Amino acid sequence: RIGSNLFLDKYKLAYYRMLYHICMNDQYAKDRKILEENAISFAQEIIKDAQSKEVGSLVIEPGPNTYSVSYRNNWKLQEIATMPNAFSTKVIDRIKTLAQLHIDVRRINQDGSFRPNGSSLIKVLTRPNDYGQKLILFFELIS
Repeated sequence: RIGSNLFLDKYKLAYYRMLYHICMNDQYAKDRKILEENAISFAQEIIKDAQSKEVGSLVIEPGPNTYSVSYRNNWKLQEIATMPNAFSTKVIDRIKTLAQLHIDVRRINQDGSFRPNGSSLIKVLTRPNDYGQKLILFFELIS
């Protein structure tokens, strides 16, 4: 389930739903390359969307069955999507790779940063959780 939200445009919501259904149905997700390509696209889309909306941070947090993706803006956390665990690990690995973090380390804190396409700096923090690892991206706001 992906929650509808005024924060996202309608076409992006449809795109996220398509990705979710591909991951939830094993018959479509057997090809790992498709899963990885969709995870890369999803990671790039949520980062671009967060930058365009000028949010303070992006939080990817694990739960018992799914991961939630939320924006923090004006000290309010607003959930924009949920992802199945199999898909979310690929998204997290992609973001950790961009920040030059170890993708195999999941039980200790890690900090890193990157600049996508020469834009503003994004700081990445990982924190272990009972259900997996929490990922927080802080966006440098340029005034």
